[in-house]
Amino acid sequence: MLTEGQFNATYKFALLHAIADLCVERGDEGSGAELTLTIVDLTTRFCTLYRRQARPYLIDGKKIELKHAKGKQARVVKVLREPAKNYDAGSRSAEVPRKILADINETIRDQPLWKLQNVAGGDRLEFLYTNTDKYSARDITLQPGIAYCFRSFHGFIVSLVRSRWESWIRQTNAQVLQNATDLREFLFGADRRDLTGFKAVLLEIHGRKCFYTNKPLRGEMAVDHFIPWSRYSVDLGHNFLLTSRSVNSQKADNLAAEAHLERWLGFCLDHRKQLESEFQTRKLPHNLPASLAIAEWSYETVAESRGRVWKHDKSFSQLSPNWRDLIEDARREISNSNATPG
Repeated sequence: MLTEGQFNATYKFALLHAIADLCVERGDEGSGAELTLTIVDLTTRFCTLYRRQARPYLIDGKKIELKHAKGKQARVVKVLREPAKNYDAGSRSAEVPRKILADINETIRDQPLWKLQNVAGGDRLEFLYTNTDKYSARDITLQPGIAYCFRSFHGFIVSLVRSRWESWIRQTNAQVLQNATDLREFLFGADRRDLTGFKAVLLEIHGRKCFYTNKPLRGEMAVDHFIPWSRYSVDLGHNFLLTSRSVNSQKADNLAAEAHLERWLGFCLDHRKQLESEFQTRKLPHNLPASLAIAEWSYETVAESRGRVWKHDKSFSQLSPNWRDLIEDARREISNSNATPG
């Protein structure tokens, strides 16, 4: 696809990236079963991927509108750039209005979803999913084994997609990007400026205490990604915790040890209703089952590589098998809670 596919816009890169991400969030660990993804889920992920790129790119003091399509500007980028009440295309914590989602939904259904598997010579290789009527379809079903492979090789696939995406942007905008050195950071980097809403929720529920040490936060506090952004770049409310700056620096991009995982799961479950209510009120993205799936995938990746997890200060340990039971117990409690009336 990446070498023989026809790319008239960046949509196919975004679609491959979105499918890979959703396989992590929706797929079953170790399962080679089919996986159905709704177009609504794909649309939401598109917005996450494009929200940084919809902003002007600053180079040599000038704001440049990068082209994401040959000819007219890509409609997804245009839609995200249009003024919308209570929405900032550059913000990682803003909820996308339904009107924008509906518009992008139609664009995805009409274009990349049904052309992704077309390669040179006009051949269509439907090895990911079977194309159906694009005007009536509400989802796609990945073939057996596809979701498993996307999960297993997520980091590698995303790296390839981003590399080709960046290269396509450079070629299409060659005249204005001759001196660009930070393009990849602009396209895919972490923007950690707009976490005010998440911090407010955590302060209200958890108080001014460091999650990892349980000590009072006397100095400047940090909003920590429990599953590091570098491992999976999606901001969902339950993944955020309050820490001190020093502890946040010590943990860095490492996964936390099982004791921290157990506390994080307990915090999410014990305060589930209040967290979800606050996130909803502030229109902050959140999805607890997806957050658990991302955590499961992240810890499985470390377990398979016999990696080490962060305990405290500069102390690390080998990951034990107990983490699987912790996540399964949490998932079972959510399921039982959902099945209980009221």
